[in-house]
Amino acid sequence: MLKISVVMPAYNVEQYVVEAINSILNQSLCDFELIIINDGSTDKTRELIEQFNDSRIVLVNNQKNLGLVKSLNLAFNLARGKYIARMDSDDFSEPERFMLQYMYCEEYRLDLCGAHWLTICEKGIPKSISFAPRLLNDLVISLANGSPFAHGSVMLRRDFLVNKKLSYKDKYAEDYTLWLEMYDLGAKIGAVDKILYRYRAFSTSWSNLNFIGYKKESYKLRSNFIKTKTSTIVKVINEFINKPVFFAEKSKAGAVYVGFFIISQIGFKSYFSLLRKVGLIATLIGVRRILLHFYSLINTK
Repeated sequence: MLKISVVMPAYNVEQYVVEAINSILNQSLCDFELIIINDGSTDKTRELIEQFNDSRIVLVNNQKNLGLVKSLNLAFNLARGKYIARMDSDDFSEPERFMLQYMYCEEYRLDLCGAHWLTICEKGIPKSISFAPRLLNDLVISLANGSPFAHGSVMLRRDFLVNKKLSYKDKYAEDYTLWLEMYDLGAKIGAVDKILYRYRAFSTSWSNLNFIGYKKESYKLRSNFIKTKTSTIVKVINEFINKPVFFAEKSKAGAVYVGFFIISQIGFKSYFSLLRKVGLIATLIGVRRILLHFYSLINTK
């Protein structure tokens, strides 16, 4: 069995697709197939892909544009690898990405593995760094804030998806939806503690063109996650308040944000009732600590 099936949809990305493909073909781990779904491109994307002479490439040309979700599910059904690695056709994977994620998944039996990522502009200039959650508490807080991973940076255990009959839903936030479903079904989720992916942000990218739809769906998903997992989130928040050293920097802001979001949704009375039920802090000292953290975050921006 192949170690990895790489899934990469492509639609009108002639400017970036060659760099994206090269970043995959130059991986230090070579035991993979690269499934490219050319989703009815009208530019030179197909021609550029067909110039590659590598037996690991499996090219599928959609006769018309089916959209991201249908193209992803088509590629997932074709995948033969033990793991499925996502890749976007306008992004870049670091040479050691597959090796490190594969080893990490094998060592910790992960069903979903992310990595830290670098956001770059159209010309490839770095703009910011984002940190993927590595610990369970960080994951809970991150999921309560939105999608915790760059979609193209993840590696998934194919057997988990098949056994749980999971596929992408026809939504703007198809990635966030899948991560939440996997979490609810008991998936083991983690991330390599290294920047292994470069996410390109530009005006005509899929994520930018569908920004409003994605944000609206993400808000609904986030709200539902918080409402159904409130006790778990409150417990994590209070662990953070007492032992913030054990949380990643990104999650410090997230913990405070989610705490206030919960309060805004259910009110102070219900919030402290939940705190008492799980045997955690429900005193003015606890409130003071939350407010101090929130105040410090505002003043450091």
